[in-house]
Amino acid sequence: MIVGAEARDLIHASRGHTGQLRSTSDLDLGIAVRNWTDFDTAVERYELVGSNGIRRDVQGVPVDFIPFGDVESPPGSVLPATRSDPIIVFGFQEAFDGADELPLPSGATVRIPTPAGFALLKMRAWLDRLSFADKDARDLAVAAYWYMSDERVLERAFDESRTEQLEAVDFDGDLAAVQLLGEDIGSCLGADARQDLCERWNRFDPDLDFIVPFFTFGSSDPIGRDLFRRRQILERLIGGLSVAP
Repeated sequence: MIVGAEARDLIHASRGHTGQLRSTSDLDLGIAVRNWTDFDTAVERYELVGSNGIRRDVQGVPVDFIPFGDVESPPGSVLPATRSDPIIVFGFQEAFDGADELPLPSGATVRIPTPAGFALLKMRAWLDRLSFADKDARDLAVAAYWYMSDERVLERAFDESRTEQLEAVDFDGDLAAVQLLGEDIGSCLGADARQDLCERWNRFDPDLDFIVPFFTFGSSDPIGRDLFRRRQILERLIGGLSVAP
């Protein structure tokens, strides 16, 4: 499964957006494996490069191979033999299970997370890497934009069955859409995992003003420089996550 910036760019383009996003020179690839032997067999042909213990050279392209699945111990965490610190893979399995398939010219397929699956990974990554929060925050803002600018999402958000949710946001279309994104993220997760992610965000709630300035992705971001509006959208996203499916 392609994750990270390359997945973001593919989703962005598939939804008809052409705005410039932050660039990247590497590829993040999640690999669902049953055991470490399978993972080692899959990656050993490629030379390790860099210092993170999972980056390998694939025909001149730096690729981070991120294992997940049955090798997680505890769930949501993996520790490849080439690293000294574990990698958090919370949500990878859920994003993988709901991902779209992309056929390659070779006949093989890779998976691309749905917008909600991508946002799920970014919600946890932002919390785990607060000292490097800017890129995860920008990517999460992009995911919010996908929902806010999608007519199909707005049709779902304004369905007559959602009157209570619409009244809560004073029938604000952007807030209704991002509330739905939070709900879709929560729907990807089991009850325990959803509660865990909610609790992590709720612990951070008093300090949202510290991170809100990062929650934007550039000149094409409709939120712009309005920090109060950014906070509204982020709060609604977190609030949607807490709604049980």
